[in-house]
Amino acid sequence: MREFSISRINTPLGIFRLKGKIEDVASQATLTFTHVDIMGTDGWVALDTRASQTLEVIEKIRQDVINHLS
Repeated sequence: MREFSISRINTPLGIFRLKGKIEDVASQATLTFTHVDIMGTDGWVALDTRASQTLEVIEKIRQDVINHLS
């Protein structure tokens, strides 16, 4: 498992700043997020990584993050 930090990633759901860990097992990437921020109108807004709405967003941008890290 290796740590990653993405200072800015543009996705269809918005602009995010992300920190976490990625692990490749049997060609399947597993992501764990420790910090998720989204760009709001007044700057970065921290999202609760345990909240169900945040987990839904994370799942939707998962492939974008994997592609960015590849």
